[in-house]
Amino acid sequence: MSIIKLATKKQTAEDVKEAIRQYSIEKNIDPNKALILAGGSLYFNGLKKTFSDIDFVHPDLTKFEKKIINGYELDAGPGGEIVEAARISHRKHGLNVQTPDAILAFYKQMNRPKDQEKIQLLQNHLKGLK
Repeated sequence: MSIIKLATKKQTAEDVKEAIRQYSIEKNIDPNKALILAGGSLYFNGLKKTFSDIDFVHPDLTKFEKKIINGYELDAGPGGEIVEAARISHRKHGLNVQTPDAILAFYKQMNRPKDQEKIQLLQNHLKGLK
């Protein structure tokens, strides 16, 4: 199966849940323990209009893997290197997603050139909440 251009496919929480559920069945892991990171968390927190893939960590995974399910690229792994502050989550649309503070901690930990705009966006968003 090829990746569907996500810009032309309406992204829904139900589709994401189904993709994670199918992946979890293949791996024999509990889908409710998946934590969506980065762009997916920005999307489900209403801070981004689209996402390009579904990055998530799961405590029962032992290695990083990319897989296409239902047109979504899943980037899954154990996430052992992720700092604790980036693991704080809440439920949105039936999914465990990082809180805005946790997304900021994640991007600060990664600190790649491509993350700088997201760091600024999150800092501004969090300032506006205070």
